[in-house]
Amino acid sequence: MATTNFKIWIEEIDLSKSDYEEIDSLYRSVNEIGDFGLFKTESTKNGQYIVSCSTIDNKLILASEKARTAFLSIIENEYCDGNEEGWYAFHKAMEKDD
Repeated sequence: MATTNFKIWIEEIDLSKSDYEEIDSLYRSVNEIGDFGLFKTESTKNGQYIVSCSTIDNKLILASEKARTAFLSIIENEYCDGNEEGWYAFHKAMEKDD
């Protein structure tokens, strides 16, 4: 099964309950088109991207580079305070202080 609806897919993987490592893995997987943690992103010959998560069967299809960029913006703005790299570094540093 697959969907092109970002919001539905994000709700299905339940990012709201994910820790910063999982959110970073999703962002990196889509940004770098690779395999990180629970997430894997593959590009197709027709310019689409397929994002999968090992905890669900449903895959996200990003129909174009524009859709991939929009998805990354959603992750960054809704889950990373608008700056994924700085947000991740902050959480990693906080973890070291514990």
